[in-house]
Amino acid sequence: MVKMKRMTAAGLAALMLVAGVGTPTASQAAGIKLSKTSATLTVGKSITLKVTGTKEKVTWSTTKKEVATVTQKGKVTGKSAGKATIKAKVAKKTLKCSVTVKAKAVTPLSINWTADSAAAERLRNYVKKVTNTADSANYIPECDRIAVFDMDGTLCCETFFTYYDTMMFIQFLKDHPEKATDELKAAAAALKPKYKAGIDLAMNFAKAYAGMTVEELYQYAVEFGKRYTDSFVNMRYIDGFYLPMVELVKYLYDNGFTIYVISGTERTTT
Repeated sequence: MVKMKRMTAAGLAALMLVAGVGTPTASQAAGIKLSKTSATLTVGKSITLKVTGTKEKVTWSTTKKEVATVTQKGKVTGKSAGKATIKAKVAKKTLKCSVTVKAKAVTPLSINWTADSAAAERLRNYVKKVTNTADSANYIPECDRIAVFDMDGTLCCETFFTYYDTMMFIQFLKDHPEKATDELKAAAAALKPKYKAGIDLAMNFAKAYAGMTVEELYQYAVEFGKRYTDSFVNMRYIDGFYLPMVELVKYLYDNGFTIYVISGTERTTT
């Protein structure tokens, strides 16, 4: 009896295989579809994809987990800005959905400015007006949008012993002893907190960097900014710029403003 059951089961399986039962035909496979072939969502938001035309098990996967994840029920969640492909494998067929994840919309001047900042609100309103082509009374063409800033005390603090170009001058002489003449060593040794800068100091800066190309000086300035100061714990020199002002400069720049920094400081800072 047991043998007969086993034979019957084996025979039934063979007949199903020959008859094509359980394996979709070409027309059946063509009817298997994904509810979306492309989708756009923001970080943190989710959508659910569905496979239609079959009752077989679907296996879900994503090409970039860091951008978008997918559960085995087809729920897709945006993780970070970028693009990923969600795949649904079913009945020897792979269906795909291209997913674009966008960053969350951030209110301008809200990262380093307080939520109730009246100054930030006035700035947002101003930029909204001058960039609105429909506002003929206030619109300013991009070629005429100009923002001018002072450096010292506006974009960064100049009195503390973290001032970018001064500290870079001191470090440069240590990194390049072949440039450290007695005159420049004396100038660096004379720099103390609350020092007063003048034309002589600017001339010494020029002597130290003489012979360097603009690109070489730029690269050195960028790398110097990554170094940590001796004045504060875990503070890099690049961190000496006021973050609300950095945010403002970027906001204006992103809205078509040409930015000018009018200052007596060295180009290494600006």
